[in-house]
Amino acid sequence: MLSNFNYLLKDAIEKDYGVGIMEVWDLHTIKAAIEAAVEENSPAAVLAGQTFIEGIGVEQFATLAISYINSVEVPVALCLDECHNFDFIIKCIKAGFSFVMFEGEGSEYGSGGKINFEKNIEITKKIVEIAHSVNVTVEASLGEMPLSHGGIVSNLEIAGARTDPDKAYEFVQKTGIDILAPSIGNIHCLYKDKWPEPDWDLAKRIVDRIGIPCSLHGASGAKDEQIRKAISIGFRKVNIGTRYNEIYRLALIKELQKCEGLGCPFNSSITAGEEFKKEAKRLMRNVYKSSDKFLPSGQKYWTIEKLNIRNNINNKTDRNSNSNYGNLVETITVEILNKLKN
Repeated sequence: MLSNFNYLLKDAIEKDYGVGIMEVWDLHTIKAAIEAAVEENSPAAVLAGQTFIEGIGVEQFATLAISYINSVEVPVALCLDECHNFDFIIKCIKAGFSFVMFEGEGSEYGSGGKINFEKNIEITKKIVEIAHSVNVTVEASLGEMPLSHGGIVSNLEIAGARTDPDKAYEFVQKTGIDILAPSIGNIHCLYKDKWPEPDWDLAKRIVDRIGIPCSLHGASGAKDEQIRKAISIGFRKVNIGTRYNEIYRLALIKELQKCEGLGCPFNSSITAGEEFKKEAKRLMRNVYKSSDKFLPSGQKYWTIEKLNIRNNINNKTDRNSNSNYGNLVETITVEILNKLKN
Protein backbone atom coordinates (compact mmCIF):
# COMPACT_ATOMS: atom_id res chain seq x y z
CA MET A 1 0.00 0.00 0.00
CA LEU A 2 1.31 3.42 -0.89
CA SER A 3 2.62 5.15 2.22
CA ASN A 4 3.85 8.50 3.36
CA PHE A 5 7.48 7.86 4.33
CA ASN A 6 7.02 9.74 7.62
CA TYR A 7 4.79 6.93 8.80
CA LEU A 8 7.59 4.45 8.13
CA LEU A 9 10.16 6.69 9.84
CA LYS A 10 8.04 6.89 12.98
CA ASP A 11 7.69 3.12 13.09
CA ALA A 12 11.42 2.61 12.41
CA ILE A 13 12.35 4.85 15.33
CA GLU A 14 9.87 3.18 17.70
CA LYS A 15 10.95 -0.35 16.75
CA ASP A 16 14.64 0.45 16.12
CA TYR A 17 15.26 -0.56 12.51
CA GLY A 18 16.24 0.98 9.19
CA VAL A 19 14.14 1.34 6.05
CA GLY A 20 15.78 0.15 2.85
CA ILE A 21 15.39 2.33 -0.23
CA MET A 22 15.67 0.35 -3.45
CA GLU A 23 16.44 2.01 -6.76
CA VAL A 24 14.21 0.66 -9.53
CA TRP A 25 14.26 1.19 -13.29
CA ASP A 26 11.82 -1.20 -14.97
CA LEU A 27 8.85 -3.43 -14.23
CA HIS A 28 11.14 -6.34 -13.21
CA THR A 29 12.98 -4.31 -10.56
CA ILE A 30 9.76 -2.71 -9.31
CA LYS A 31 8.21 -6.17 -9.00
CA ALA A 32 11.34 -7.58 -7.31
CA ALA A 33 11.47 -4.73 -4.78
CA ILE A 34 7.79 -5.06 -3.85
CA GLU A 35 8.03 -8.84 -3.60
CA ALA A 36 11.04 -8.53 -1.30
CA ALA A 37 9.06 -6.26 1.02
CA VAL A 38 6.09 -8.65 1.01
CA GLU A 39 8.15 -11.80 1.55
CA GLU A 40 10.10 -10.20 4.38
CA ASN A 41 7.01 -8.52 5.83
CA SER A 42 9.02 -5.31 5.76
CA PRO A 43 8.15 -1.64 5.25
CA ALA A 44 10.19 -0.28 2.34
CA ALA A 45 10.53 2.38 -0.34
CA VAL A 46 11.36 2.37 -4.03
CA LEU A 47 13.00 5.29 -5.76
CA ALA A 48 14.13 6.63 -9.09
CA GLY A 49 15.87 9.77 -10.27
CA GLN A 50 14.75 12.50 -12.66
CA THR A 51 16.72 11.34 -15.71
CA PHE A 52 15.26 7.86 -15.63
CA ILE A 53 11.73 9.00 -14.83
CA GLU A 54 11.76 11.53 -17.67
CA GLY A 55 12.84 8.79 -20.07
CA ILE A 56 9.69 6.81 -19.30
CA GLY A 57 7.36 9.69 -18.42
CA VAL A 58 6.38 10.89 -14.97
CA GLU A 59 2.76 9.75 -15.17
CA GLN A 60 3.69 6.46 -16.81
CA PHE A 61 6.32 5.58 -14.20
CA ALA A 62 4.14 6.63 -11.27
CA THR A 63 1.19 4.64 -12.62
CA LEU A 64 3.30 1.49 -13.02
CA ALA A 65 4.99 1.76 -9.62
CA ILE A 66 1.85 2.70 -7.68
CA SER A 67 -0.15 -0.11 -9.29
CA TYR A 68 2.37 -2.64 -7.94
CA ILE A 69 2.60 -0.91 -4.55
CA ASN A 70 -1.16 -0.77 -4.07
CA SER A 71 -1.53 -4.44 -4.96
CA VAL A 72 0.06 -5.42 -1.63
CA GLU A 73 -0.71 -4.67 2.01
CA VAL A 74 2.85 -3.91 3.12
CA PRO A 75 3.44 -0.13 3.30
CA VAL A 76 5.81 1.12 0.58
CA ALA A 77 6.76 4.72 -0.23
CA LEU A 78 7.44 5.96 -3.76
CA CYS A 79 10.40 8.33 -3.79
CA LEU A 80 11.85 10.85 -6.23
CA ASP A 81 15.57 10.80 -5.46
CA GLU A 82 18.13 13.62 -5.43
CA CYS A 83 16.27 16.01 -7.70
CA HIS A 84 17.68 19.48 -8.42
CA ASN A 85 14.63 20.76 -10.26
CA PHE A 86 11.76 22.45 -8.40
CA ASP A 87 9.27 22.10 -11.26
CA PHE A 88 10.01 18.40 -11.70
CA ILE A 89 9.47 17.79 -8.00
CA ILE A 90 6.02 19.36 -8.27
CA LYS A 91 5.27 17.17 -11.31
CA CYS A 92 6.12 14.07 -9.31
CA ILE A 93 3.96 15.16 -6.37
CA LYS A 94 1.09 15.68 -8.81
CA ALA A 95 1.69 12.22 -10.29
CA GLY A 96 1.34 10.55 -6.90
CA PHE A 97 4.85 10.23 -5.40
CA SER A 98 4.60 10.03 -1.62
CA PHE A 99 8.18 11.15 -0.95
CA VAL A 100 10.42 13.69 -2.72
CA MET A 101 14.01 14.75 -2.21
CA PHE A 102 15.44 18.13 -3.15
CA GLU A 103 19.19 18.04 -3.81
CA GLY A 104 19.95 21.68 -3.06
CA GLU A 105 23.68 21.58 -2.36
CA GLY A 106 25.67 22.22 -5.52
CA SER A 107 22.52 22.17 -7.64
CA GLU A 108 21.19 24.61 -10.16
CA TYR A 109 17.78 26.21 -9.83
CA GLY A 110 16.40 27.40 -13.14
CA SER A 111 19.12 29.35 -14.92
CA GLY A 112 20.51 30.93 -11.81
CA GLY A 113 23.52 28.63 -11.46
CA LYS A 114 24.58 26.92 -8.24
CA ILE A 115 22.64 27.94 -5.18
CA ASN A 116 24.00 29.07 -1.83
CA PHE A 117 22.85 28.13 1.66
CA GLU A 118 20.21 30.86 1.87
CA LYS A 119 18.76 30.03 -1.55
CA ASN A 120 18.74 26.35 -0.64
CA ILE A 121 16.64 27.18 2.42
CA GLU A 122 14.27 29.35 0.37
CA ILE A 123 13.58 26.71 -2.29
CA THR A 124 13.40 23.81 0.15
CA LYS A 125 10.90 25.69 2.30
CA LYS A 126 8.61 26.18 -0.73
CA ILE A 127 8.78 22.47 -1.54
CA VAL A 128 8.05 21.52 2.08
CA GLU A 129 4.97 23.75 2.30
CA ILE A 130 3.55 22.40 -0.95
CA ALA A 131 4.38 18.76 -0.20
CA HIS A 132 3.14 18.81 3.38
CA SER A 133 -0.17 20.30 2.20
CA VAL A 134 -0.85 16.97 0.48
CA ASN A 135 0.89 14.72 3.02
CA VAL A 136 4.09 14.09 1.04
CA THR A 137 7.40 13.53 2.86
CA VAL A 138 10.35 15.81 2.04
CA GLU A 139 14.05 15.05 2.27
CA ALA A 140 16.84 17.51 1.53
CA SER A 141 20.63 17.43 1.53
CA LEU A 142 23.31 19.57 3.12
CA GLY A 143 26.97 19.12 2.24
CA GLU A 144 28.38 17.49 -0.88
CA MET A 145 29.15 13.81 -1.36
CA PRO A 146 32.04 12.70 -3.61
CA LEU A 147 31.22 10.47 -6.55
CA SER A 148 33.11 7.31 -7.49
CA HIS A 149 33.66 6.92 -11.22
CA GLY A 150 34.96 3.50 -12.20
CA GLY A 151 35.94 2.84 -8.62
CA ILE A 152 38.05 5.99 -8.36
CA VAL A 153 36.89 8.71 -6.00
CA SER A 154 37.64 12.31 -6.87
CA ASN A 155 37.45 15.30 -4.55
CA LEU A 156 37.28 13.14 -1.46
CA GLU A 157 38.26 16.07 0.73
CA ILE A 158 36.66 18.95 -1.18
CA ALA A 159 36.23 22.14 0.80
CA GLY A 160 32.91 22.33 2.57
CA ALA A 161 31.99 18.75 1.67
CA ARG A 162 31.12 17.54 5.18
CA THR A 163 27.94 18.77 6.81
CA ASP A 164 28.27 21.20 9.70
CA PRO A 165 25.92 20.26 12.61
CA ASP A 166 25.04 23.87 13.41
CA LYS A 167 24.28 24.65 9.77
CA ALA A 168 22.21 21.48 9.61
CA TYR A 169 20.20 22.57 12.64
CA GLU A 170 19.55 26.00 11.11
CA PHE A 171 18.55 24.39 7.81
CA VAL A 172 16.10 21.98 9.46
CA GLN A 173 14.56 24.69 11.61
CA LYS A 174 14.04 27.09 8.72
CA THR A 175 12.75 24.58 6.16
CA GLY A 176 10.71 22.07 8.16
CA ILE A 177 12.03 19.04 6.25
CA ASP A 178 11.26 15.53 7.49
CA ILE A 179 14.63 13.89 6.91
CA LEU A 180 18.15 15.18 6.19
CA ALA A 181 20.84 13.67 3.96
CA PRO A 182 24.15 14.89 5.37
CA SER A 183 27.66 14.34 4.08
CA ILE A 184 29.67 12.36 6.66
CA GLY A 185 32.35 10.85 4.41
CA ASN A 186 30.00 8.57 2.48
CA ILE A 187 30.47 8.15 -1.28
CA HIS A 188 28.08 7.67 -4.19
CA CYS A 189 28.51 4.55 -6.33
CA LEU A 190 30.94 1.67 -5.71
CA TYR A 191 34.47 2.23 -4.46
CA LYS A 192 37.18 0.01 -5.95
CA ASP A 193 38.90 -1.07 -2.74
CA LYS A 194 36.62 -0.39 0.19
CA TRP A 195 34.09 2.18 1.26
CA PRO A 196 35.94 4.72 3.42
CA GLU A 197 35.01 4.79 7.09
CA PRO A 198 32.53 7.64 7.60
CA ASP A 199 33.05 10.20 10.35
CA TRP A 200 30.78 8.55 12.91
CA ASP A 201 31.41 11.23 15.51
CA LEU A 202 30.20 13.87 13.05
CA ALA A 203 27.22 11.68 12.14
CA LYS A 204 26.15 11.41 15.78
CA ARG A 205 26.62 15.13 16.39
CA ILE A 206 24.39 15.92 13.40
CA VAL A 207 21.64 13.53 14.48
CA ASP A 208 21.74 14.78 18.07
CA ARG A 209 21.69 18.41 16.96
CA ILE A 210 18.91 18.42 14.36
CA GLY A 211 16.31 16.26 16.10
CA ILE A 212 15.05 14.47 12.97
CA PRO A 213 16.17 11.24 11.27
CA CYS A 214 18.98 11.23 8.73
CA SER A 215 19.43 9.40 5.44
CA LEU A 216 22.52 7.42 4.44
CA HIS A 217 23.18 7.97 0.75
CA GLY A 218 25.77 6.12 -1.30
CA ALA A 219 25.45 2.94 0.74
CA SER A 220 26.09 0.63 -2.24
CA GLY A 221 29.74 0.22 -1.30
CA ALA A 222 29.22 0.15 2.46
CA LYS A 223 29.86 -2.93 4.56
CA ASP A 224 26.98 -4.46 6.48
CA GLU A 225 28.46 -3.37 9.81
CA GLN A 226 28.81 0.23 8.57
CA ILE A 227 25.14 0.33 7.60
CA ARG A 228 24.14 -1.17 10.95
CA LYS A 229 26.20 1.47 12.76
CA ALA A 230 24.60 4.27 10.75
CA ILE A 231 21.12 2.98 11.62
CA SER A 232 22.03 2.75 15.32
CA ILE A 233 23.10 6.41 15.27
CA GLY A 234 19.85 7.60 13.68
CA PHE A 235 20.21 7.15 9.91
CA ARG A 236 16.86 5.41 9.50
CA LYS A 237 16.79 5.56 5.68
CA VAL A 238 19.42 3.68 3.68
CA ASN A 239 19.82 4.41 -0.04
CA ILE A 240 21.20 1.67 -2.28
CA GLY A 241 21.21 1.99 -6.05
CA THR A 242 24.50 1.06 -7.71
CA ARG A 243 24.73 -2.25 -5.85
CA TYR A 244 21.33 -3.32 -7.23
CA ASN A 245 22.34 -2.07 -10.67
CA GLU A 246 25.47 -4.23 -10.62
CA ILE A 247 23.68 -7.32 -9.31
CA TYR A 248 21.02 -6.98 -11.97
CA ARG A 249 23.50 -6.22 -14.76
CA LEU A 250 25.78 -9.17 -14.03
CA ALA A 251 22.86 -11.59 -13.70
CA LEU A 252 21.33 -10.29 -16.91
CA ILE A 253 24.58 -10.69 -18.87
CA LYS A 254 24.97 -14.24 -17.58
CA GLU A 255 21.40 -15.17 -18.52
CA LEU A 256 21.50 -13.51 -21.93
CA GLN A 257 24.56 -15.53 -22.87
CA LYS A 258 22.42 -18.64 -22.48
CA CYS A 259 19.82 -17.23 -24.85
CA GLU A 260 21.88 -16.69 -27.98
CA GLY A 261 19.63 -17.34 -30.95
CA LEU A 262 16.65 -18.13 -28.73
CA GLY A 263 15.28 -14.63 -28.25
CA CYS A 264 14.34 -14.80 -24.57
CA PRO A 265 15.49 -11.54 -22.93
CA PHE A 266 12.25 -11.30 -20.96
CA ASN A 267 13.02 -14.48 -19.01
CA SER A 268 16.57 -13.22 -18.48
CA SER A 269 15.19 -10.04 -16.93
CA ILE A 270 13.00 -12.10 -14.61
CA THR A 271 16.05 -14.05 -13.41
CA ALA A 272 18.02 -10.82 -12.93
CA GLY A 273 15.10 -9.47 -10.91
CA GLU A 274 15.25 -12.52 -8.66
CA GLU A 275 18.91 -11.77 -7.88
CA PHE A 276 17.94 -8.17 -7.08
CA LYS A 277 15.24 -9.48 -4.74
CA LYS A 278 17.61 -11.90 -3.04
CA GLU A 279 19.94 -9.07 -1.99
CA ALA A 280 17.06 -6.82 -0.95
CA LYS A 281 15.70 -9.55 1.32
CA ARG A 282 19.13 -10.23 2.81
CA LEU A 283 19.55 -6.57 3.69
CA MET A 284 16.07 -6.30 5.20
CA ARG A 285 16.56 -9.31 7.44
CA ASN A 286 20.25 -9.20 8.35
CA VAL A 287 21.21 -5.53 8.13
CA TYR A 288 18.23 -3.17 8.36
CA LYS A 289 16.41 -5.49 10.80
CA SER A 290 13.14 -4.43 9.16
CA SER A 291 11.84 -7.93 8.44
CA ASP A 292 8.60 -8.79 10.23
CA LYS A 293 8.11 -5.13 11.18
CA PHE A 294 5.03 -4.77 8.97
CA LEU A 295 2.64 -2.22 10.41
CA PRO A 296 -0.84 -3.37 11.48
CA SER A 297 -3.19 -4.07 8.61
CA GLY A 298 -6.44 -2.25 8.02
CA GLN A 299 -4.89 1.22 8.34
CA LYS A 300 -4.85 3.95 5.75
CA TYR A 301 -1.21 4.78 5.18
CA TRP A 302 -1.95 7.75 2.97
CA THR A 303 -4.82 10.08 3.72
CA ILE A 304 -4.76 13.77 3.00
CA GLU A 305 -5.88 15.48 6.17
CA LYS A 306 -7.87 18.70 6.15
CA LEU A 307 -5.93 21.12 3.98
CA ASN A 308 -5.63 24.42 5.79
CA ILE A 309 -4.19 26.01 2.66
CA ARG A 310 -7.70 25.97 1.11
CA ASN A 311 -10.62 26.98 3.29
CA ASN A 312 -13.19 25.33 1.05
CA ILE A 313 -11.75 21.84 1.48
CA ASN A 314 -13.24 20.51 4.68
CA ASN A 315 -13.35 16.76 4.23
CA LYS A 316 -10.61 14.18 4.43
CA THR A 317 -9.68 13.12 0.93
CA ASP A 318 -8.34 9.69 0.07
CA ARG A 319 -5.32 10.18 -2.18
CA ASN A 320 -5.89 6.95 -4.04
CA SER A 321 -9.47 7.75 -5.07
CA ASN A 322 -9.08 11.45 -5.79
CA SER A 323 -9.22 11.88 -9.56
CA ASN A 324 -8.61 15.62 -9.21
CA TYR A 325 -5.51 15.19 -7.07
CA GLY A 326 -3.13 16.58 -9.71
CA ASN A 327 -5.27 19.69 -10.10
CA LEU A 328 -5.38 20.09 -6.33
CA VAL A 329 -1.58 20.01 -6.11
CA GLU A 330 -1.35 22.55 -8.94
CA THR A 331 -3.76 24.90 -7.16
CA ILE A 332 -1.92 24.58 -3.86
CA THR A 333 1.43 25.21 -5.57
CA VAL A 334 0.20 28.42 -7.21
CA GLU A 335 -1.37 29.68 -3.99
CA ILE A 336 1.71 29.00 -1.88
CA LEU A 337 4.09 30.58 -4.38
CA ASN A 338 1.85 33.65 -4.63
CA LYS A 339 1.65 33.87 -0.85
CA LEU A 340 5.43 33.71 -0.53
CA LYS A 341 5.85 36.49 -3.10
CA ASN A 342 3.63 38.86 -1.08
